[in-house]
Amino acid sequence: MTITPFSDYKKAHDEMGADVTIRRLQEYIGTQMKKLAELEVPYHERMAVAAEEIRELVMAEGKTIVLSGVRGSYHRGRRSTSWKGVAEELDPPEELVEKFTTTGEPSVIVSIVDG
Repeated sequence: MTITPFSDYKKAHDEMGADVTIRRLQEYIGTQMKKLAELEVPYHERMAVAAEEIRELVMAEGKTIVLSGVRGSYHRGRRSTSWKGVAEELDPPEELVEKFTTTGEPSVIVSIVDG
């Protein structure tokens, strides 16, 4: 196993974090995002109240409603079958279970470890 890509990844991450221009821009953007969030509060509050009323109307109708450029999408409850439960009841042979079993591809997530 070669360690170089791991150390290269960590070094680039640390250098990016130490870049003064990047840090200043992140701080500026963070400040602006806080200001924006504060300005949006009253609108989000109004939208939340209206959204709850829309949910109640759509549930009462039992169908999707589109008015004034807003869609309240109705989705019937999800129906699912516990195929594991069905299989346990039927006690199928292992070969049959394997025939209908699939395994996804493995994956890798790269991240910085704190500490």
